[in-house]
Amino acid sequence: MKHIRRFRRMAALGMTAALLTGCWDRSELNDLALVMAAGFDQAESGRILLSAQIYVPKAGGSGQDRSKGSAQGQTMVKTVEGETLADAIGNLQMQLSREIFWGHGEVFIFGEERARNGIEKDLNLLLHARQLRERANIYVSKGKAAEILRLAPRLERDSAESLREMSRLNKVPDVTMVKLLSMLSGAESTAVLPYIQVRRSQPGTPSNQTSPYFVGSAVLKEGRLVGLLDIQATRGLLWLKNENKDAIFTSDIAGSKGKVSMWIINHHTTLVPSIREGKWSVDAHIESKSNLLQSTSGGDVMDPEWIRRAEMGASEEIENSVRSALEKAQKTYRSDIFGFGELFRRHYPSQWRAVQKNWNDVFSGIDVRVHVRTRLKRPGVTNDSIPY
Repeated sequence: MKHIRRFRRMAALGMTAALLTGCWDRSELNDLALVMAAGFDQAESGRILLSAQIYVPKAGGSGQDRSKGSAQGQTMVKTVEGETLADAIGNLQMQLSREIFWGHGEVFIFGEERARNGIEKDLNLLLHARQLRERANIYVSKGKAAEILRLAPRLERDSAESLREMSRLNKVPDVTMVKLLSMLSGAESTAVLPYIQVRRSQPGTPSNQTSPYFVGSAVLKEGRLVGLLDIQATRGLLWLKNENKDAIFTSDIAGSKGKVSMWIINHHTTLVPSIREGKWSVDAHIESKSNLLQSTSGGDVMDPEWIRRAEMGASEEIENSVRSALEKAQKTYRSDIFGFGELFRRHYPSQWRAVQKNWNDVFSGIDVRVHVRTRLKRPGVTNDSIPY
C-alpha cells in the first residue's frame, strides 16, 4: 500500500509540474518590435524603401542612428531598402534587437511613385504574412510615405492613429486590406484609396509637428495608380457607392446670393442597370435627408417655398459632385470605380460575359442618369435672425 500511495503522490506532482510549464515557442512582449504602421516608397535605384513606425515602450528616444531612423513621442521610424518587400523586411530585422511583430499594424501607406509602379506584388506579400491585420487601412500619399510616418501630431499618439481617426470621421473612402483585395480581384479590377498629404506646420513649431490630411482619392487600375480625384469628385463617388458618411455640406440656394449648410442625417443610393436596344445605362436614385445648420440667404427658413429652393440647391450640389466623379472615371481614366461591372454581371450575366474583355470601352459609353431627392427635415425652431 505504501508503494501505491507513493506512486500516486509522484503522479500527482508530475501532472502539476506539467501544468506549470509555459509555451516553448512563446514570444515575450519585451522581445518584440511592435510595428504600428508601414510605408512603401520607390527608391531611386528602382528598389523598394520600407519605412516602419515602431512602438517605443517608453516616451522619447535616444536619437541615435538619425540617418536611418527617427524617434518622437511613443514611436520611432526606421527606413530600409531592399530588392523586394520581403528582402526589405529581412534587412529591417537585421537592424533591430527585437523580433518584428506585425499584429498591431493598422495603417499601410504607399507613396505615389510606388503606387504608379504597381502595388500588387507588395500587397500579395502583406496578405500572406502571418500576424498581419486584414482590417488595416490602406492609403496613398502625395510624395513619400515615410514623411507621413515621421509626423508628430499634437492630438494623437502618432500619425498612424491620426489617420485612423480621420478616416472614421471624414468623407473619404474607408478601405481596408480585405476590401482592397476584393476590389482589385473584382469584375472591374479597379480600386479607390484615400489620398493624403502633409499639412504645413504652424509658424514657430517644428516642421514635423503637424498631421496628414485628405486631399481626395487615388484611382488604381490593375494594381497601378492611374489618376486622382479631388474632394468634390470623391464625394460624388461616395454618393454613387452609397458610402457617404453623415457630414456637413454647403450648397447655393436658388434666387439668393447666400449659402445653406446642412447636416446629412440619412441617405440611400439605388443603382438600376438597363440594356435596351444595345444601349447600356444606369439610373442612380439618390435620396438624402438633412437638418439645417446655417443659412446666410436672409430668407425665412420656415417658409415652404424657401425650403423647396434650399432642397433644390442641395440636390444640384449632390448631382454636380456625382457628375464630376463620372467625368473623371468614364472619360479621363476609363476605370470603373463604381462597381457597374459587377452590377451588370448580376443582372445581365450573358451580356456581361460577351463584353467582359473590353469592359472599359463599354463602361466609358454607359449613360448614367442621376436622380437626386433631398429633404430638409428640420429647418430650425425659429426664423429670426440677428439684426445688423
